[in-house]
Amino acid sequence: MKRTLLITVLVFGLISSAFALNYTGGIKVGFGTSMLKNSALNYESELREALRCEITLTPVAFRLSNFDIGLYTQFALQGDTAIRSYTKILGYSSLSIGLSTYYCFTNSYQLGLNIGAGYSISKEFVTGSAFLEAMLVNTYNITRTFSVSLDTGLRYKKERFEFPITFSFSLKPFIKEE
Repeated sequence: MKRTLLITVLVFGLISSAFALNYTGGIKVGFGTSMLKNSALNYESELREALRCEITLTPVAFRLSNFDIGLYTQFALQGDTAIRSYTKILGYSSLSIGLSTYYCFTNSYQLGLNIGAGYSISKEFVTGSAFLEAMLVNTYNITRTFSVSLDTGLRYKKERFEFPITFSFSLKPFIKEE
Protein backbone atom coordinates (compact mmCIF):
# COMPACT_ATOMS: atom_id res chain seq x y z
CA MET A 1 0.00 0.00 0.00
CA LYS A 2 2.80 2.42 0.88
CA ARG A 3 4.60 1.67 -2.39
CA THR A 4 1.42 2.29 -4.44
CA LEU A 5 0.79 5.56 -2.65
CA LEU A 6 4.39 6.67 -3.22
CA ILE A 7 4.24 5.82 -6.95
CA THR A 8 0.90 7.64 -7.31
CA VAL A 9 2.29 10.77 -5.64
CA LEU A 10 5.42 10.67 -7.84
CA VAL A 11 3.39 10.23 -11.05
CA PHE A 12 1.02 13.04 -10.06
CA GLY A 13 3.99 15.31 -9.26
CA LEU A 14 5.67 14.60 -12.60
CA ILE A 15 2.47 15.16 -14.58
CA SER A 16 1.64 18.42 -12.79
CA SER A 17 5.19 19.75 -13.23
CA ALA A 18 5.14 18.81 -16.94
CA PHE A 19 2.04 20.97 -17.43
CA ALA A 20 3.78 23.83 -15.61
CA LEU A 21 6.66 23.79 -18.14
CA ASN A 22 6.64 26.47 -20.82
CA TYR A 23 8.45 25.69 -24.10
CA THR A 24 10.80 28.60 -24.90
CA GLY A 25 12.74 27.37 -27.92
CA GLY A 26 13.54 29.74 -30.75
CA ILE A 27 16.14 31.29 -33.02
CA LYS A 28 18.71 34.01 -32.33
CA VAL A 29 20.79 36.01 -34.83
CA GLY A 30 23.80 37.95 -33.62
CA PHE A 31 26.46 40.29 -35.02
CA GLY A 32 29.53 41.62 -33.33
CA THR A 33 33.25 41.42 -32.87
CA SER A 34 35.69 39.02 -31.34
CA MET A 35 38.88 39.98 -29.54
CA LEU A 36 41.62 37.39 -30.15
CA LYS A 37 44.83 36.52 -28.35
CA ASN A 38 47.05 34.16 -30.31
CA SER A 39 48.97 32.00 -27.86
CA ALA A 40 51.12 30.50 -30.65
CA LEU A 41 52.86 33.84 -31.28
CA ASN A 42 55.06 34.44 -28.23
CA TYR A 43 56.19 37.89 -29.37
CA GLU A 44 52.65 39.27 -29.68
CA SER A 45 50.98 40.71 -26.60
CA GLU A 46 48.17 42.80 -28.12
CA LEU A 47 44.64 41.66 -28.85
CA ARG A 48 43.38 41.45 -32.43
CA GLU A 49 39.84 42.04 -33.64
CA ALA A 50 37.65 40.12 -36.10
CA LEU A 51 34.04 40.55 -37.19
CA ARG A 52 31.58 37.84 -36.21
CA CYS A 53 28.12 36.63 -37.27
CA GLU A 54 26.19 33.81 -35.56
CA ILE A 55 22.89 31.97 -35.68
CA THR A 56 21.75 30.09 -32.60
CA LEU A 57 18.92 27.56 -32.58
CA THR A 58 17.37 26.42 -29.32
CA PRO A 59 15.30 23.34 -30.19
CA VAL A 60 14.87 22.17 -26.59
CA ALA A 61 14.23 24.78 -23.89
CA PHE A 62 11.72 24.96 -21.06
CA ARG A 63 10.87 27.54 -18.42
CA LEU A 64 9.91 26.43 -14.96
CA SER A 65 9.17 29.28 -12.57
CA ASN A 66 12.04 31.79 -13.02
CA PHE A 67 14.52 29.35 -14.59
CA ASP A 68 14.89 28.68 -18.31
CA ILE A 69 17.00 25.63 -19.20
CA GLY A 70 17.68 24.24 -22.66
CA LEU A 71 20.09 22.98 -25.29
CA TYR A 72 21.46 25.17 -28.07
CA THR A 73 23.19 24.72 -31.41
CA GLN A 74 25.19 27.62 -32.81
CA PHE A 75 26.63 28.20 -36.28
CA ALA A 76 29.13 31.07 -36.46
CA LEU A 77 31.24 32.77 -39.12
CA GLN A 78 34.25 34.79 -38.07
CA GLY A 79 36.37 36.93 -40.39
CA ASP A 80 40.13 37.30 -40.65
CA THR A 81 42.00 39.78 -38.48
CA ALA A 82 43.96 42.68 -39.90
CA ILE A 83 47.57 42.01 -40.86
CA ARG A 84 49.94 42.92 -38.04
CA SER A 85 53.66 42.07 -37.96
CA TYR A 86 53.27 40.31 -41.31
CA THR A 87 50.73 37.85 -39.86
CA LYS A 88 46.98 37.57 -39.68
CA ILE A 89 44.72 35.16 -37.84
CA LEU A 90 42.47 33.36 -40.29
CA GLY A 91 38.71 33.38 -39.92
CA TYR A 92 36.65 30.25 -39.59
CA SER A 93 33.19 28.74 -39.58
CA SER A 94 32.15 26.80 -36.51
CA LEU A 95 29.40 24.63 -35.11
CA SER A 96 28.88 24.28 -31.36
CA ILE A 97 26.37 22.68 -29.02
CA GLY A 98 25.80 23.24 -25.36
CA LEU A 99 23.58 23.94 -22.37
CA SER A 100 21.84 27.29 -21.91
CA THR A 101 20.55 28.44 -18.54
CA TYR A 102 18.73 31.68 -17.76
CA TYR A 103 17.33 33.28 -14.66
CA CYS A 104 14.36 35.60 -15.26
CA PHE A 105 14.65 38.54 -12.86
CA THR A 106 11.54 40.24 -14.25
CA ASN A 107 9.27 39.67 -17.26
CA SER A 108 11.62 41.96 -19.22
CA TYR A 109 15.14 41.05 -18.06
CA GLN A 110 17.00 37.73 -18.07
CA LEU A 111 20.60 36.86 -17.26
CA GLY A 112 21.97 33.64 -18.68
CA LEU A 113 25.00 31.42 -19.00
CA ASN A 114 25.73 29.24 -22.03
CA ILE A 115 28.35 26.51 -21.74
CA GLY A 116 29.29 24.41 -24.75
CA ALA A 117 31.85 22.83 -27.02
CA GLY A 118 32.31 22.86 -30.75
CA TYR A 119 34.48 22.44 -33.79
CA SER A 120 35.73 25.10 -36.20
CA ILE A 121 37.18 24.86 -39.71
CA SER A 122 39.54 27.52 -41.04
CA LYS A 123 38.53 29.34 -44.24
CA GLU A 124 41.66 29.16 -46.39
CA PHE A 125 43.29 26.00 -45.09
CA VAL A 126 40.99 23.10 -44.45
CA THR A 127 42.17 22.57 -40.90
CA GLY A 128 39.97 22.27 -37.88
CA SER A 129 40.18 22.60 -34.15
CA ALA A 130 37.93 21.92 -31.19
CA PHE A 131 37.03 24.60 -28.68
CA LEU A 132 35.24 25.19 -25.39
CA GLU A 133 33.01 28.22 -24.81
CA ALA A 134 31.26 29.99 -21.97
CA MET A 135 29.01 32.96 -22.69
CA LEU A 136 27.25 35.42 -20.38
CA VAL A 137 23.95 36.55 -21.94
CA ASN A 138 22.06 39.71 -20.93
CA THR A 139 18.58 39.65 -22.48
CA TYR A 140 15.88 42.31 -22.57
CA ASN A 141 12.43 41.20 -23.76
CA ILE A 142 10.81 43.83 -25.96
CA THR A 143 7.65 41.77 -26.47
CA ARG A 144 6.60 38.37 -25.21
CA THR A 145 8.32 36.62 -28.15
CA PHE A 146 10.97 39.13 -29.34
CA SER A 147 14.07 40.13 -27.40
CA VAL A 148 17.49 41.72 -27.78
CA SER A 149 20.61 40.65 -25.96
CA LEU A 150 24.25 41.51 -25.43
CA ASP A 151 26.44 38.42 -25.21
CA THR A 152 30.03 38.26 -24.03
CA GLY A 153 32.24 35.42 -22.95
CA LEU A 154 35.31 33.31 -23.58
CA ARG A 155 36.11 30.78 -26.28
CA TYR A 156 39.23 28.66 -25.75
CA LYS A 157 41.14 26.88 -28.51
CA LYS A 158 44.54 25.29 -28.22
CA GLU A 159 46.17 28.04 -30.25
CA ARG A 160 44.19 31.08 -29.09
CA PHE A 161 41.76 32.73 -26.71
CA GLU A 162 38.75 34.60 -28.06
CA PHE A 163 36.53 37.12 -26.31
CA PRO A 164 33.40 37.51 -28.47
CA ILE A 165 30.98 40.41 -27.95
CA THR A 166 27.76 40.16 -29.94
CA PHE A 167 24.48 42.03 -30.14
CA SER A 168 21.62 39.61 -30.88
CA PHE A 169 17.97 39.54 -31.84
CA SER A 170 15.93 36.58 -30.62
CA LEU A 171 12.54 35.22 -31.65
CA LYS A 172 10.72 32.67 -29.47
CA PRO A 173 7.35 32.18 -31.16
CA PHE A 174 6.06 29.29 -29.02
CA ILE A 175 5.92 30.97 -25.59
CA LYS A 176 2.53 30.52 -23.93
CA GLU A 177 0.53 33.36 -22.42
CA GLU A 178 0.96 33.60 -18.68
